[in-house]
Amino acid sequence: MNRPIVKRLIAGGAVAAFALAAAPLAAETPAPVDAALSSILASDTVKKALADLKADDEVTFAEQMRITAIPAPPYKEKFRAAYFLKRMQELGFKDAAIDGEGNVIA
Repeated sequence: MNRPIVKRLIAGGAVAAFALAAAPLAAETPAPVDAALSSILASDTVKKALADLKADDEVTFAEQMRITAIPAPPYKEKFRAAYFLKRMQELGFKDAAIDGEGNVIA
């Protein structure tokens, strides 16, 4: 997977999460929020990112299964973090690192 696709997937994932979180509230939200959400979902960039996410669903699911299969009890997640860090670096995030709390930042 090349870096532009990864960036689109990350952006699309954030947009999808926003859209999914906001969808149940649509009936209760003010008109400006509805208009903003509609505008976001109508964007060709967002449509493309969501389509890329959907097309890559099998690969994403398989990767999620690999990650969750790595034992990571509370406060002992270093092996899972190391795997995730390696994957981020393989995908082109050269500055990816593990912070002082054990979180992977990319």
